[in-house]
Amino acid sequence: MNDLHHLVATPGGVEYFVERLEMGLFSDREYRGAFKRAGLQVSHDSKGLMGRGLYVGLKPA
Repeated sequence: MNDLHHLVATPGGVEYFVERLEMGLFSDREYRGAFKRAGLQVSHDSKGLMGRGLYVGLKPA
């Protein structure tokens, strides 16, 4: 769990809210299985955009 605290300022005042993120750690096999069960073709770029890897799912034509 990760709670992100936000302040949003508008001319009418400041709004505060918390966004809760539920995160998980999954194996390569679990990620690929989830994409396939969703009907997507999956590929994995081990470098990705920021050096942490990137999974890409494409819907077949």
